[in-house]
Amino acid sequence: MWHPKTKLKLIIECDGFAYHKDKQTFENDRQRDRLFLYENYKTMRFAGSEIIKNPINCAIELTDFLRDILFF
Repeated sequence: MWHPKTKLKLIIECDGFAYHKDKQTFENDRQRDRLFLYENYKTMRFAGSEIIKNPINCAIELTDFLRDILFF
C-alpha cells in the first residue's frame, strides 16, 4: 500500500508455517524484509492462523493502525 498524502509505504504479509517449510524459504523472507526496509516500507505481518481464528481482530488491528497513521 502506498498513500501519497502521508507517503506511507506499507506491506501486509499473511503467511504461516506452511510457507516456511525449509531454511531457504525463511531466508528469502528475511532478505525481502531487508529490501523493503531499505525502501522505507513498514511491514505488518499476520499469521495465517491468526486470520483464520479471529479475522475481525486482524481487521480491527489493521484499521486502527491505518487510522492512526493516515489521520494522526
